[in-house]
Amino acid sequence: MSTVATNEKVTMQDGQLKEYNFRVCFLDPQQGKIAGSFVYDNLGFDKAAILYDVNDDYALGLKDNFVKVFESKGGTIVAEEGYTAGDTDFTAQLTKIKEAQPQIIFTPIFYQDFIMIHKQARTLGIEVPMLGGDGCASEVLFDAAGRRLPQGVCREVQRREDGAQRLHGARRVPALVRGGREGRQR
Repeated sequence: MSTVATNEKVTMQDGQLKEYNFRVCFLDPQQGKIAGSFVYDNLGFDKAAILYDVNDDYALGLKDNFVKVFESKGGTIVAEEGYTAGDTDFTAQLTKIKEAQPQIIFTPIFYQDFIMIHKQARTLGIEVPMLGGDGCASEVLFDAAGRRLPQGVCREVQRREDGAQRLHGARRVPALVRGGREGRQR
C-alpha cells in the first residue's frame, strides 16, 4: 500500500494489474491530463511552456500527458526545456522560455527545483503563472516564500469523483482556493 507512488508501473506490469500492490493516490498520467485540461479549459491559456527534469520518470509522465491533452484541445507548447537533476542555474532554459512568451509555465517537478526555478524566473522578469503537480506540494515551498505563496503559483490539480476539477493548495489566477474555501480573485 502506497500513499505517494504515482507512477503507473507500481500497480501495473505488462498491461496487467499487479495483485498485491495498492495505492491511494492518483497516477502521473491523470495529473498531466487534468493539468492540460485545467490550463486550457479553466484558465483559458493556449500558449504554455514546460520546464522539466529530463531524467525523471515523474516529470516525463506528467509532461507527456499534459502535452497530449493540451495540444488536442488546441493549445500550443511554445517552449519545452529540460534540465538534469542537480542543476542549479536555469537561466538558459528560462531565457528561451521568456522569449517564447508563454501564458503559463508547466513545471512537473519537485519543490526543491521549483523554488530555485521560480526565484530565477522572477529575477529574469518572467511574471507568468507556474503550474506544478503534487511534487510541488510541500510546506517547504511556503517556507521558502516566507509563508507567502509566490505570485502566480498553482499546486495540485485533482479530479473529484463527480468529474469536477479542483485545485488544492493555493493559486493566484483566476480563483483562490485556500483551506477549503473557494472564491474568485479579481
